[in-house]
Amino acid sequence: MAQSHKGGFLRRQPGQQRTVCQLFLLVFVWTLVCVGGAGGIGAGIFAAIGESQTALAIVVSAAAVLRSGLITTVAAAIDVIPGVVVAVAGYLVKIVVIVGCVALALNSLEMNGRALVISLIVLEIVSLITMSVVVVRGEGPGLDVSDRDIGEN
Repeated sequence: MAQSHKGGFLRRQPGQQRTVCQLFLLVFVWTLVCVGGAGGIGAGIFAAIGESQTALAIVVSAAAVLRSGLITTVAAAIDVIPGVVVAVAGYLVKIVVIVGCVALALNSLEMNGRALVISLIVLEIVSLITMSVVVVRGEGPGLDVSDRDIGEN
């Protein structure tokens, strides 16, 4: 079955599975909404009560989580790399990106370090929950099917 061109990239015909690339893109879109929304609300609350260092820490944490999710999504879109390699490399790159963002922020910005770590943990949990819900409900490929085979149908 071919993908429907009427509804855009994430649309599919009823009963058709999403490709791995489509599923990762859907995960990123929902992560952007959930992590960006939670980070924005949290930063806004702390900025409103005068805790600008804490607000900045939350913004940096949200940016690190979203940047790492974007990198994973881009890696999943590369068709020449096997899915297992993308998953492992994406996870390692995700860790490096998050640690790098946190280290850079702590060294160059004046912010609450404890708030940075706590908000990073909370927003990463939000990201993982979002990803899990999207994958379970997203009608994507199973583990027993080659992700490249699904993209060819």
